[in-house]
Amino acid sequence: MKLSLLSFPVIPDIMLRRLKFSDLCAAAADCGLSGLDMMAGEIKLYGAKKVVAGLRSCGLELACLIAHVPMTKYDEKRAAKKIDAAAGLACDCGCRRVMFVPMGQFEAGRLRPRDKEELFAHYARGFALAAEKCAAAGLEACVEDTPTCLLPLSSADECERLLRAVPGLGLVYDTANMLPAGDDPAAFYERLRGRTVHAHLKDAAFADRGQDRCADGRFMHCRAFGEGVVPVKDICRRLEEDGMPSAAIEYTSPAGRRDRAAHTAHIKKFTDYLTGK
Repeated sequence: MKLSLLSFPVIPDIMLRRLKFSDLCAAAADCGLSGLDMMAGEIKLYGAKKVVAGLRSCGLELACLIAHVPMTKYDEKRAAKKIDAAAGLACDCGCRRVMFVPMGQFEAGRLRPRDKEELFAHYARGFALAAEKCAAAGLEACVEDTPTCLLPLSSADECERLLRAVPGLGLVYDTANMLPAGDDPAAFYERLRGRTVHAHLKDAAFADRGQDRCADGRFMHCRAFGEGVVPVKDICRRLEEDGMPSAAIEYTSPAGRRDRAAHTAHIKKFTDYLTGK
């Protein structure tokens, strides 16, 4: 199974010039990873040509493009424009998989309770359009289980409902994002494994405050592997047994120094955890 790295936690270090994008690529390659999972916003921030050059120089690939397409208030013309832009960017970067997030990039912190049935209707239309357009471009359209109970995409029931409504849609299985809905990570995968095409390996713990509010009133926070409640190593082994082609490490940046050496050492802690070193 190919392993990539979710790179968005490193954005502040690159913007503050603690780290170059080429350094991140080198650190990932040094740790035996095959690519990066990147947000479309990241690529636009750094420049697509710079991203492609950085990946290629280290023998890496863009494993998954993550694109935000607002669907809270569904506007087909606007959604189509965003989807087309994401598909074009994926092709420019040599990526064949696009994971669509049904909200604006900075909308998560401003979400308010809405009628989930209304949202589901918007999602069914929006993701069907994304699947259709991606198929026409030779791309794989995906959706991820989300960590907020405010959206109809957190529980296994909700994800399965959307996948049934949109046959051409694949699932990116985040190993922790179902926790706010009260679902078990391993059981979630077994139920939806037939539609799972990629995974985001994440550990998480609970706290009294935060952004991702759980159904029981607690909040979920991302943690380094082994520091939370998700059996990441067992799940990774199960994915490999199932022949899952790829998965990405959901990364938490190191404390203290943030240069190439520090990131390389920190990424290695994640990869060593998975291999048992």
